[in-house]
Amino acid sequence: MESFRLTKNLSKARKRSIRMRIKNRIKKKYLIETLYGNKCLICGEFNTKDHIRTFNFCYVDPRRKTCQASDLFNTYTCSEIADILEKEKGVYICSNCHTVLDMDYYDIIEDIYDSEEIIKKVKDDYHRVKNRIEKISKISLQNIKDPLTKNKIFAIRENVIVYFNAIYELSQENINITNKSISKKSGIDYSGVKSFFFRRRDFLKRYINFDIGSPTIYKLTQKGENFVSLINYFRRHFQTLELNECVDCKYRRENECIANKPDQCPFIKSGTHLPFDLDE
Repeated sequence: MESFRLTKNLSKARKRSIRMRIKNRIKKKYLIETLYGNKCLICGEFNTKDHIRTFNFCYVDPRRKTCQASDLFNTYTCSEIADILEKEKGVYICSNCHTVLDMDYYDIIEDIYDSEEIIKKVKDDYHRVKNRIEKISKISLQNIKDPLTKNKIFAIRENVIVYFNAIYELSQENINITNKSISKKSGIDYSGVKSFFFRRRDFLKRYINFDIGSPTIYKLTQKGENFVSLINYFRRHFQTLELNECVDCKYRRENECIANKPDQCPFIKSGTHLPFDLDE
């Protein structure tokens, strides 16, 4: 947030809003993947990596609805959200399947369509989704933990991400991951790399395996790989926003975009607002 060129000069309130939205997305992604996997369990067409926004909480019986699931993420932890949603009797599915179940015109379907074939297809689709949801909704929510509680959060500085990305990229290239190779890949001074891993070893062991020797060999743990994947996911997410929305920026249309240069985008430099809206 403090390093990304399209957000670093925003107001504190705007940054706080964006951080909250990202945190809520992480909570939602964690809940869905822990309970149901990384794809819509009804159709399997949408995944949580690329389409997290398409997933909605669908109630088996809307008459029992006592809260709006999307409002819970601002206030409650993942385990608390799970406890509440278990009582609500529902499941997270993609918006397409959700639309099938929320079909308001089901009772008058015969009056809408003349074709018996279409009527049968619509009804079969409805019952397929409904029966599947009733089965899925019985999944226990007891395994949900709280990955974003304060005692598990650490400040993600830009240089930390550089180190993790360097290790990840070197592992993809099948190169021995040492202080020297990390220094070469990241552009950070060798002594700085060595000092970083020495001073933060106790913490980093959660994410990196240290094969102590001469030289020391590093390797990301599964948790470390997940960390890099998550960071890069949100980086790509905001880069996509930029590429989609900057098309309408008059500065980009009339001149070459200058947002990559030190003086930054004119809108961001003022610290008031972006040339596009980050709000959903």
